[in-house]
Amino acid sequence: MKNRNKSLLSAAIAAICGGHVVVAVAQTPVLEEVTVTATKRSESARDIPYNISALTGDTIESFGVTDIGDLGNLVPGIAVIDVGARTGFRGTGITIRGLATTNASVLYSPAKNDPTVGMYVGDTPLYANLQLMDVERVEVLRGPQGTLYGGGSMGGNVRYVLNQPSTEGFEGRITAGVGKTGSASDMNSEMELVLNAPVSEHFAVRLNASNRREKGFMDFPNVIRRNSSSTFDPQALPVLADPADILGSAFATTSVEDADDSEALYIRGAARYDTDDLTVTLNIVHQALESDASPLFETSTSEGSTTSAQGLLTPLDSETDVVSLEVEYDMGFATLTSSTAKTKSEGEAIFDLTGLYTNFSFYQAYYGASPRPLILDHSVIDREVFTQELRLTSTGGEAIDWMVGAFYNQSESDSGTFNYFPGYDDYANACFPVFGFGAPECGFGTLFGVYPDNGGVPIVQDLAYLSTFADDFEERALFAELTYHINDDWSVTGGVRWFDHDYSVDETGGLMFVPGLVIATSESTSYSDSIFKFNTSYSLNDDHLVYATWSEGFRRGGANALGPFGTPETATYAADTIENREIGLKGAFGGRVEYTVSLYNIAWDDVQTVTNCSALALTCYITAGNAESKGFETEITAQLTDSFRLSAGYTYTDASFKDVSPAIAAAGVSSGEVLPGTPESSGNLIGTYSRELNNGWWLDINGSFTYADDRLSGIGNNQQDIVLPAYTLIDSSVSLSNDSWSATLFIDNLTDEDARLTALSTVSWGPSAPSVARRPRTIGVRGSYSF
Repeated sequence: MKNRNKSLLSAAIAAICGGHVVVAVAQTPVLEEVTVTATKRSESARDIPYNISALTGDTIESFGVTDIGDLGNLVPGIAVIDVGARTGFRGTGITIRGLATTNASVLYSPAKNDPTVGMYVGDTPLYANLQLMDVERVEVLRGPQGTLYGGGSMGGNVRYVLNQPSTEGFEGRITAGVGKTGSASDMNSEMELVLNAPVSEHFAVRLNASNRREKGFMDFPNVIRRNSSSTFDPQALPVLADPADILGSAFATTSVEDADDSEALYIRGAARYDTDDLTVTLNIVHQALESDASPLFETSTSEGSTTSAQGLLTPLDSETDVVSLEVEYDMGFATLTSSTAKTKSEGEAIFDLTGLYTNFSFYQAYYGASPRPLILDHSVIDREVFTQELRLTSTGGEAIDWMVGAFYNQSESDSGTFNYFPGYDDYANACFPVFGFGAPECGFGTLFGVYPDNGGVPIVQDLAYLSTFADDFEERALFAELTYHINDDWSVTGGVRWFDHDYSVDETGGLMFVPGLVIATSESTSYSDSIFKFNTSYSLNDDHLVYATWSEGFRRGGANALGPFGTPETATYAADTIENREIGLKGAFGGRVEYTVSLYNIAWDDVQTVTNCSALALTCYITAGNAESKGFETEITAQLTDSFRLSAGYTYTDASFKDVSPAIAAAGVSSGEVLPGTPESSGNLIGTYSRELNNGWWLDINGSFTYADDRLSGIGNNQQDIVLPAYTLIDSSVSLSNDSWSATLFIDNLTDEDARLTALSTVSWGPSAPSVARRPRTIGVRGSYSF
């Protein structure tokens, strides 16, 4: 199941440098061209006139890539906020070309706007991060892909292309592995199964399943004991160190070592019917993620810390189901493609908000002087998405290539965040007889047991605040693309997408312990527009291509439903758009070197960002102003000898606000402020050595070096003080394999680098402000048997 002739197609830098390298080596072609479907037709990645990287399944397998967090080490220019199982709970966690306004908020609560980078499995849009397993290749498209892919593809797309059922023969693979992370006491484990079975001459099925368990390495020495065994119970009451002293007792605490265990279960079944003219493919995917706690340590702690001061474990539980049906029919002059998919994702997570609340100026006035501050967030999300795309694509080979299509998307989601102060109701009721209602020692208590509801929302014990939204989004779109081959060397492409959006939201939010401060409102908005793309490319010769692109991208707008606590400016937020201007050069030298280099300038208008609106601190999305991103991307792959291949990439990004809206200026953001999450400079170096031994076995040695410059963790008064330091990561592996057996020794994060990915500010969160870093050094072995 391993094809050694396939190569890692990186795309890269300074082509001229690569040209000098090749002069000194033989001209035997050894880098096989990789065929991709990013343009919704099969083409060589070398011939596509924009910046694309393609990782083959062999490369993904060799480097042990299992999720989106690992891709950032192999593909230059993408920033990934890898928070383990929590990655994807609030969005994709991916940034390309600096198009992001939030970073640290990825830690908790679901997002209700679209990300700036699209995720796809084939032609199916994803709304969660899936495990990478049994993958034919991963395609990373940089720059806006709005005309072909629609909204949410402003910075680019990441496409998983899975291995499909084959009628060529029965085959399978069993893989098992173990590993040890840093100070973790227990061993990580992984198991995988792949089976492919022909049923008839034209019909085959495929099954793959995996279970990965990563053992925790973070110690939580001061976890508050509560009267429930379920860490997901937001109302579980804290246990007092002295049960007889309800007014003065501290918490009873316990120590939990290696608390952040996680498990990922992935199951996929596929069936394909394939004839000369017709291909029908059904894919069914189920994924379940569980995490006992997030690997959170304090922003102020020294590097290498594996101790958390969080008073709560922060578990997560999520499930994703994707069912897709793709039909292709060859009509001779064109191919008719239908892609139908339904995605359902749901999840819940707990987060400790105690530090944030106790830093509020109003905290003691409302909650008194309880010696046991404990506020947790219970976030939930339930989303269903149906998509249908029909397109007709010309066969090609003529002076004009064309494509026309229609797209429909219907999405419904119910999400919410619920803030609880477990034990406060009991404390306040004991405090009032001693000090009086509203006294500084007591606060104002809750309405539990006094009123049945607040603003129509049932009052439950210790629920302090909530913000829920049920939204309904519907999209209709038509798109077309036409390429005119002026001659054998020069081509011109134009693309257009017309779209029509309807969005409505029912939102409820407010302070549950104050009568009248909970509101339930509705809002809706509609939006129609068109975006365009123009591209021209010229083949300098058979091996080198120069191109120029002007393209647009967009992300849907929406509504906030803040009711009487909102303003006309915050009732709705506009779709944000980008205008991309790009030039590039790509090609190959002598079959041993592939390269690409591109320069871009992006204008980002009506930038969406999340903030808190009104005195109730309701989560809302606003227009932050306008921004720009300028930079260049380079990538090169060279087969230096028959056995040794080296790839290198470098990305420079300069992304900042050009001007800001009054609403975001009030939060401390000013013109010229750098956008968060993306380093100015980043790059990687990947080496692979493969050699056949005398006994028929193969030796493979792989290594990757990744560098990311320092970067801001967020924007605004309480975030721009956080500068995440630069880091370097080194991963390596050594494998021995033959046609049936494979054994691999791997080391991830070889130097045990404290690579901090996101952090919350001590200004707003106090000394317990949490941060997340990449997983410490992990050493392991895995073996597989193919049949």
